[in-house]
Amino acid sequence: GSGSVIHGMHEEQDIMKMGGLKKHMPKTFATFAIGTAAISGFPLLSGFFSKDDILWSAFSSHVGLGGPVLWCVMALTAFMTAFYMMRVTALTFLGKERFDHHHVHPHESPMVMVLPLIVLAILSVVGGYVGFPHHSWIEHWLSPVVGEHAAVEGGAMEWVLMATSVVLGLGGLALGYFMYVVKPELPKRIFESAGAVYNVLYNKYYVDELYDLVIVRPTKAISMFCWRVIDVIIVDGTVLAFGRVSRLTGEVTRLLQTGAIQTYAVFILLGLTATVGYLIYGIHH
Repeated sequence: GSGSVIHGMHEEQDIMKMGGLKKHMPKTFATFAIGTAAISGFPLLSGFFSKDDILWSAFSSHVGLGGPVLWCVMALTAFMTAFYMMRVTALTFLGKERFDHHHVHPHESPMVMVLPLIVLAILSVVGGYVGFPHHSWIEHWLSPVVGEHAAVEGGAMEWVLMATSVVLGLGGLALGYFMYVVKPELPKRIFESAGAVYNVLYNKYYVDELYDLVIVRPTKAISMFCWRVIDVIIVDGTVLAFGRVSRLTGEVTRLLQTGAIQTYAVFILLGLTATVGYLIYGIHH
């Protein structure tokens, strides 16, 4: 739905300059909200089934303590994903309008853009049942060509982990809604109290600055040297030097071609004088 939002906001892409678009773009909001719930693992939506399968596969992998550790990392990631998606939804569609009403006039996108969003929203709702545990038609359809794997008995543990992941997903959504809809001033207070930690996170651990310092600037310096020294001075200079020498030779030669007989006679006389002088000098020595 991001493309629809950008179109409706006249190419604006900063969510901090949006807000309150729910009433201006109801269809886009509805599909976006469904997608947010699905990707957050909301129960019975498509993301719920896929997330649970992935988390359980990680936990039950035969890697000793690595399975539970991997599950914890992925569960934390699922929580952060739900929080982030609610943050994006809230800052874009809910709360106060933060755009310039004199220059920006939000509007719903045409059906050619909204219709694909509706299709994706429907799949987000019913798509998970395609791979419903123990009733997956894809699994039965592929069973003649795909060998069966050893079953892993989940039992009560799988249900506990499923419930935990659901709570984490719903908790992420609830926390995002509380911070950016109920108490929209709370994030700013947290950022101001975080100080240096906030600056590091806001600047993405300064990865872009480090990349610019280590990669971009040296590459630009080397490229500038290659252009100014190798390309301009050596390559272009050599080619231009040959051209200038040829031009200078032509200019000098053109001075000799005056078309005046007197000039030619003078040069002939000078040539004969030089030749005779050379011969006389050679005889005496």
